Amino acid sequence: MVAENFDSGHVALETRGNVAVITMKRAQKRNALNLEMRSGLRSAFDQFESDPNLRCAVLTGEGPVFCAGADLKELSDKSQGVIPAEYNQLLGSGPPLSKPVIAAVHGPALAGGFYLAQCCDLCIASDDATFGITEARRGRGDGTTSHCRTNKCPTRVRSGPRQSSDFRVRAVGIGFRHG
Repeated sequence: MVAENFDSGHVALETRGNVAVITMKRAQKRNALNLEMRSGLRSAFDQFESDPNLRCAVLTGEGPVFCAGADLKELSDKSQGVIPAEYNQLLGSGPPLSKPVIAAVHGPALAGGFYLAQCCDLCIASDDATFGITEARRGRGDGTTSHCRTNKCPTRVRSGPRQSSDFRVRAVGIGFRHG
């Protein structure tokens, strides 16, 4: 088992055989995505992609929250200037990954955290996992993360048992919670 920390220790990559476990490590900030964590995620996924011995990655968060989305304090800092173009590019810095990534979601996955889970190839949710699109409550949203990317949702969710046009009704029908 090999572990490596990226960018101020906000992201760790641990190898377990042929699997990379990538952990967001800002539990005291609900794993909110600041610039350092975003850079650390890109670095960790770049390393995962370039290692021929790694066949799959599991993305998880330290503490009781998977990811609360963007670090709103950092975003409100006017001295930050223009947000970098790669701001929403979290799973590596190059083209799409050629290997599967699994989101292991526990606790809340909100806003950008929900987007991050949707960027993965598969999402495994614990019993206490909740998913939410919360940008509107904060007057935020840029059109890329503020809607459910239904093309990334499993068919079972998109055409759930109730055959309703309301995504939330179908999601609740198979056990997703929303709040």
